[in-house]
Amino acid sequence: MTTTMLAKDGVGLAAPQVGRNERLVILNLKIGIKKWRPIALVNPEILDTSVALECDDEGCLSLPGIVGAVERHTTATVKFLDENGARRMLELDELNARAIQHEIDHLDGILFIDRASKIREEK
Repeated sequence: MTTTMLAKDGVGLAAPQVGRNERLVILNLKIGIKKWRPIALVNPEILDTSVALECDDEGCLSLPGIVGAVERHTTATVKFLDENGARRMLELDELNARAIQHEIDHLDGILFIDRASKIREEK
């Protein structure tokens, strides 16, 4: 999954997007201006989110060429198991918070276009 996500310049990929019926997400964490680190999140669950919301354009590897404005929480705390089965927790903000919300939506059968306004073809 990581190879697929990186080959398409993705920020995240959920197992159902590649035909796997698992609660697994690969997230390409942005950790600096130009630094990224892919991590696996097994059974991710959002524990807390900010009250603050932000609307921004999203796209999806499952719907290439389509974008739409989606309102998301600006921060999210997520618990999960890592690839070794260890319990982990991350406090995410900015793009990372948006990405985990997007990918967990996939696990729950929700696409970004279900939440988006102003859906359009990407230019």
